[in-house]
Order: sequence, then C-alpha cells, then structure tokens
Amino acid sequence: AVTDVFVRADLETVENAVSAAAALPSLEQCADVPSLESITRTPSDPAKRRRIAEVREELAQFLAARDSGRCDRATGLAEALVSDVDATGYEPLRAEALLAAGEMGNTCSDQAVAVRRLKAAFAAAIAGRSDAKAVEAAATLMNLEVRAGDLERARDWQELGRAALERMGDEDRLEKAWLLAGEALVKNAS
Repeated sequence: AVTDVFVRADLETVENAVSAAAALPSLEQCADVPSLESITRTPSDPAKRRRIAEVREELAQFLAARDSGRCDRATGLAEALVSDVDATGYEPLRAEALLAAGEMGNTCSDQAVAVRRLKAAFAAAIAGRSDAKAVEAAATLMNLEVRAGDLERARDWQELGRAALERMGDEDRLEKAWLLAGEALVKNAS
C-alpha cells in the first residue's frame, strides 16, 4: 500500500516519505514466536477469513495515507476502517486498526476521538491477547493525556502498560521503549 502511494506521490507525500518508510513494521515482529502464538487465532470460517483479509488491506491503505502525511485522506479512510474492523469481531485486528486510527491524535485528528479509539484498541488488544498492541495503546494514551494535562490518567495508562509489558516479558523490546518514553513525559510534566 505504501508503494502505491509513492507511485502517485504529490509534494505532501514526498515531504513525508521518510516518516512513511520509518513507520513500516519491523521484521523482528515476525521472529517473535511467543507473541505470535499467544494472539487469538484467525477464525476457521473461510468467509470470515476472507473478510479479515479485506479489512487488513483496508488497514494497509489507511496506514499508507496516514504515514505519508495525507491527513484528509487518512481521516476519511479511518471512519470506514473502524466500522469495518468492528464488524469482523476479530479482536487482534480491531486492536491494530483502532490503534492505528487513534495514533492520528498525535498528528492530525481530534484528540477526543483519538483517545476513544485508543481505549477501544487497548480493550481489543487485551481481549485478543495482543500484549504488544496493549502496551503501544497505553503508551500512546499516556502521551495524549500528558498533552491534555491529565497526569492522573496518564499514570493510570502507565500502570496498565507496565502490566501488559510484564506479561510479555520485560526484556529489551520496542514496546518497552514506547512505555519508557511515555513515563519520561509523565515525570517531566509532574
């Protein structure tokens, strides 16, 4: 999907190309067998699997627009994505899509909408046993709550993020870095 955006790049896309490339997922995630095995499996029903695959493609299109700085397009895609992903009922994908849509609160979306989506992402991540997404949602919520001046809520998300990280195994992980960055924001704002 990112490649498709770059093929039809305008000035705004070119200006955000480095950010878009940096936002691509790490290949290390593919080697994290325990995390991959813990996530709720995809339904066995072929129709549900097909629909989940379609929504994954929709998510890829959204991410390409968001990460290339095309906020207006990403905002429009986010609305449909959130509705479609909710209809799948597949919690790991709901967590991933709601997290991606909620992260727009850092750049180009209404913070209240972002917080609502991130809370839903956290809940879906817990339900789908996707601890990495739970930590990421908690860390992003910490950041947004600090920016909103609500340190008590930021500390609540810090505690929840720590719990999810502990369940994953508190080793050197990217998720730990996100949480530590959020904790630093909370500490500096106190």
